[in-house]
Amino acid sequence: MSDYFEKEKREKAKEIHPVWRGIGLIMIFLIPILSFALSDVLLQSARSNGIVIPLELQSGTTELPVYGPVLDLKAVLIFGFAIMLVLFGLFTIINAAVYRGSKDSTYQIFQAAPKQYKRKRKLKKPTYEK
Repeated sequence: MSDYFEKEKREKAKEIHPVWRGIGLIMIFLIPILSFALSDVLLQSARSNGIVIPLELQSGTTELPVYGPVLDLKAVLIFGFAIMLVLFGLFTIINAAVYRGSKDSTYQIFQAAPKQYKRKRKLKKPTYEK
């Protein structure tokens, strides 16, 4: 009977914490949306400051249903992808730091740390030249 309860505890221990699910939701949905909007705003301010976008990335105004009109959609998508990579990288570094700081040991309650195996040194036999 105790085997059943131990199995149930092990299965529950494998589940991720609900907070990490929320962080995953932020990463999956909000970062791409934020990077697209940020790239559009940054490209508009760059145009107003006199920075020229290459001809390959220029296009006409595109009307998006929820967002509104977007000028140079190709440039916005490429710049947004670059911003998205930076945000995902930043979020990953912060996540790793928080995980490392919040967790002292990766072992569960009844697990012990493995003992350090000290390798025996082999005796080196002297080689005598004949």
